[in-house]
Amino acid sequence: MESTLYKVSTRRQYIHFFCDDSNSMNFAVFIFTLLALVRADDEYVDKSQPDAETTLTDEDFEHAKLIQQNESEVFNSSDMYNPDLFEGDIVDDDISPSSGRKRRSIMKNARRHATYKWPNGRVPYTISQQYNEYGRAVLAAAIQEYERLTCIRIVPKTSADNDYVHIAPYRGCSSIIGRIGGMQPMSLVSGCLHKGIIVHEFMHALGFFHEQARADRDSYVTVHWENIAPGLESQFQKQSLSVIDHLGTQYDYDSIMHYETTAFSKNGRPTILPKQRGVRIGQRRGLSPTDIYKINTMYGCSAGWQIAF
Repeated sequence: MESTLYKVSTRRQYIHFFCDDSNSMNFAVFIFTLLALVRADDEYVDKSQPDAETTLTDEDFEHAKLIQQNESEVFNSSDMYNPDLFEGDIVDDDISPSSGRKRRSIMKNARRHATYKWPNGRVPYTISQQYNEYGRAVLAAAIQEYERLTCIRIVPKTSADNDYVHIAPYRGCSSIIGRIGGMQPMSLVSGCLHKGIIVHEFMHALGFFHEQARADRDSYVTVHWENIAPGLESQFQKQSLSVIDHLGTQYDYDSIMHYETTAFSKNGRPTILPKQRGVRIGQRRGLSPTDIYKINTMYGCSAGWQIAF
């Protein structure tokens, strides 16, 4: 028998298991299930470690296959709605974080300008070494979703890469829109380490804004201004067709980029509701068919990647 030590990510718990290779998968499933159940504010981050840049390993991607996250999972999305950031989770040189207003008229549902796109759909990245094994596995699971459904390749940064995304637990969940040059931060604290939230933030990094910012949104959703927290009305502004590109798609209630119904609510009541009955908004399961289409269209992916919507 081989003795294997598994560290369970509750603050002071360690569990020893004795298992042979044939049972290692069962124990791994148990560990990752347990890790998903015992969540705390600092569950997947060790701030005592330096924020040194590293990348994911083959083992992290193997662990990612064990993570089962579905629509019924309960998670706290409050970190995605920071009142000090534009639309709650967008950090950008062209947006005033204090007012949430555009400094220049460049906002798009997807940015038009080629300079904001990652060349050949290749996105170099590094991550902070402060993430523990489970946090790394969830990051790997999000990257695998892009590899499976799009031609985007999120790859470890090399010495030849000047432009890259560095993922670290700074504050809340946030990303810059598109490629801006040099190191650009993506913040993912423990509360953001859910596969769907990471996929959402990476779609920002690819150049996409939120779905409800579309010019035609009033035909599909109703904004309840009376329930929005004072001073945060600008978080619900929409963009005209002169500055937005819908990429030939219809409004997508199921987009991973859509606000939840109570985003920026002052009283827990809905701030945005779909006009169509029986649909839900704000899912964080993964990319919708229309999300996939828009990414592959914007990045000029071959016909084999074009999933109908």
